[in-house]
Amino acid sequence: MPAYNGITYAVFGDRNWLDLMQWHGSHDFMNIQAGPAFEIGSGGYRDNFGVSPSDGNTYHYWGLLTNCCQTRGSNWLIRDVLWPASVGRDPNVAYPDGTFNTERAMFSDMIKETSNYWPIFSKFKDGPGNTNWTTSIWPIANNTIGDNSIGVTVFQVGYSMLATYELLAFQHVPMGGIWGTGMQKFMEGVVGMQLPGMGHGPGLISSYYMGSYAVQPAMQFADPPPGGSLGFRGNIGQWLNGVDATDFGYFSSDGTNILTGGQLQIVGTFHIGQPQVGDTLKDMDPWYGYPNIDQFQGGNRWYDIMGPIQDNGGSWPTFYVRCNAADHIKFPAQCPVAGQAFTGFTRGGGLQENVRLSEVPKFRFQYDPGPGQGYDDFGYGQYIGNVINALHILGYNVSHATADYASRCPADVCYDFEQPSFWWDPTIVVPGLPTAVNAIPGN
Repeated sequence: MPAYNGITYAVFGDRNWLDLMQWHGSHDFMNIQAGPAFEIGSGGYRDNFGVSPSDGNTYHYWGLLTNCCQTRGSNWLIRDVLWPASVGRDPNVAYPDGTFNTERAMFSDMIKETSNYWPIFSKFKDGPGNTNWTTSIWPIANNTIGDNSIGVTVFQVGYSMLATYELLAFQHVPMGGIWGTGMQKFMEGVVGMQLPGMGHGPGLISSYYMGSYAVQPAMQFADPPPGGSLGFRGNIGQWLNGVDATDFGYFSSDGTNILTGGQLQIVGTFHIGQPQVGDTLKDMDPWYGYPNIDQFQGGNRWYDIMGPIQDNGGSWPTFYVRCNAADHIKFPAQCPVAGQAFTGFTRGGGLQENVRLSEVPKFRFQYDPGPGQGYDDFGYGQYIGNVINALHILGYNVSHATADYASRCPADVCYDFEQPSFWWDPTIVVPGLPTAVNAIPGN
């Protein structure tokens, strides 16, 4: 297993390594805020109330590991609890002195309790009468990647995959299967381009952007009610695309400037090439707690990028956005001619010009350098291979994702097998795994 946390005890067998593993699990768990939370079913607390989906009764759940910390912290927490729950003497078999391994039983109960709580937490995120968070391609939707911000980083998808692998390989809890199915949908649907919205041509975005530093795969409505990041709140399913990848978009992690005359500028240096006429964007500012500019309050509307476009050598490119007939009626000063570019932008009626880093749009670019060129961010492409390999070993269908990765990222180009977290042998067979359930069936 490519993770140092458990290798030391598994290899050397010294009791001090087992004790240290158990200390790590206890230490991490104590960093979670004690509950119960003021919202039934929410995450981020080590105990909370929840309504059982089996009998409708309200119970107090203890030992919870849901939605703690930053995404990577959540996954490290789960892994640090998984190891002492999975190794060491069987808790039902006494030591020679008549004592038992109660620590392993305790950590195992925490994993099982979190798995029991998972449907309750999912319902909290979905909201009444909604399943879009659960069924979206927001990867896993798990513990939860990017859920305290709107950006999803592929390296943290890799961290979540390690936790998913251990949940399935070591504990066989239902939550592991839910996460594995969601991860398969994300990889096969996006990298393998098997979901609507992914591909090549007008209106589509290629798998090339899966390797970006930050993407947003599922948020659909650009202007939900304001009031701060909605990530940790329940009932966000109503604002998500729970069906396909038509809302998968690329983020500029540095934001976008508003210049003069309606000209916008992406901040930073990218591997994307230049924006092209026919690309689209959707401003997502309300998810950060402040309203979109007036002209971009269009609900689920994607806005067309148009020229003149200045590439600036792939750094800080500038472009314009097309307005339509409805914009002309509503904003005649900023949209003097329907079908042409906005000539300016306002927020709350106030003119916005030369405002730095004020907007956080996500983009759907058509640019794709083609096979052998890796993914958008060369340094993060290897995490895609990490996830694909793990899913394959667990028995999931990732055939299209594997083919895309082999085409874009030859092994000697952007996958370092010598790094411990990437040292997977795809020929490994793990005995006793739960049957993999694919969200996207194989051919």
